Amino acid sequence: MKKQHAIHNEEACKFLLTSKKFNDWVVTTAFYSALHFVQHELFPLTDNGQKYTDFNVYYGKVLKKKNKKLSKHLATIELVKTNLPTCSSYYRVVT
Repeated sequence: MKKQHAIHNEEACKFLLTSKKFNDWVVTTAFYSALHFVQHELFPLTDNGQKYTDFNVYYGKVLKKKNKKLSKHLATIELVKTNLPTCSSYYRVVT
């Protein structure tokens, strides 16, 4: 599902870009497309011998048990750094 959702958002992004009217939605759809492509690449994920089917399962079981106070966005950035290092410079917090 994540890959299809990513493609859907990417197509919406391209459509909105051609209209030149809704740049805020171009950015929004681009972000969510990237998020879903990344989650598609990351999951299912095996961590310490435990398999996690999707991000929400991982976030709920691993991070809450470790008592980490990471937002879902920062947790995704950490997963990308660890598991998709070639993408990490593109998937980060921009200040």
